[in-house]
Amino acid sequence: MNEQFKTTLYKMCGQIYIPYDLKNSKKHKILHISDTPYNIYAPLNRLIKALKPDVIVHTGDMVDDIKLEICPYKIDVYKKSVRRLIRILENSGAQSIYIVPGNHDDGKYIKKEAPSFNIIAEGTLISIGDMSFCLSHDGCNIIDGAMYNLYGHSKNIRTTKAGGSYYLNGIEHIHVLLYPDEEVYYLPYPIGTNDARFNRCKISI
Repeated sequence: MNEQFKTTLYKMCGQIYIPYDLKNSKKHKILHISDTPYNIYAPLNRLIKALKPDVIVHTGDMVDDIKLEICPYKIDVYKKSVRRLIRILENSGAQSIYIVPGNHDDGKYIKKEAPSFNIIAEGTLISIGDMSFCLSHDGCNIIDGAMYNLYGHSKNIRTTKAGGSYYLNGIEHIHVLLYPDEEVYYLPYPIGTNDARFNRCKISI
């Protein structure tokens, strides 16, 4: 059974396939996710337990099936859901966790519930080992100069590589970066992820 078939099979079954060489790699791992609806929390939890990332980056809209900016009356449901994701991330064993609150997040609540996380603003530059990163929710707020640019929010700025820099849209894929090798893996989200992202309030992002 080849890797492409396994990837498709896992995706259709609502799971996230981890390639054999990635799962068994001894390199340090950075996991990037974004715009995560509640229905993928369970497969994300299994991914994190299997992958054991050293660093996790979430570039916003942690409960993306609740468009909090448009539907503020859903704040109680949002808080209950985001607490579950925070617990999943806390139990990951990751050394560092970075969150860039999105337009549908309550940043103050996230900071209160996850005091050990690094809650950062749009366009923040960080370094992990010798690798430079710009983290943002909206790709339009990326600041030039970083080797890796991680974001989500919209498909308007597609995943690409230009001028020696990576632009990685966390809506399109889950990204796993190995360091110091600087290798990037692109893992598909489970089937139904986009339906959950866009259907709850019947609006676009």
